[in-house]
Amino acid sequence: GKLRKKSKKLAAMEARRWSCFTEDLDNCYFCSKKRDDLHELLGGRNRLNSIRYGFVLPVCRKHHNELENDAKLKLKWKQECQDDFIMIYGLQEWFDVFKRNYKD
Repeated sequence: GKLRKKSKKLAAMEARRWSCFTEDLDNCYFCSKKRDDLHELLGGRNRLNSIRYGFVLPVCRKHHNELENDAKLKLKWKQECQDDFIMIYGLQEWFDVFKRNYKD
């Protein structure tokens, strides 16, 4: 199959990724090794919203795999994102933007 090219808008958003959890995007959030990836904590249909609101963590390959494969850890971070967002923007805005509740 043919690979889709990224839009200029998406490429620009990815280039400007930031994190509401840390200012250091060069080193892994968990172990301080050099980061391999910027991991969006809310993926899938909410990946762009995750980028937009800073729900991104710099991670090394080991911790990226842990975030991807550990369901409890993944849920913990989704709940953390939800809590932080609601504190700033409110509950209704959370549901308007992300359309999910990770607290139940």
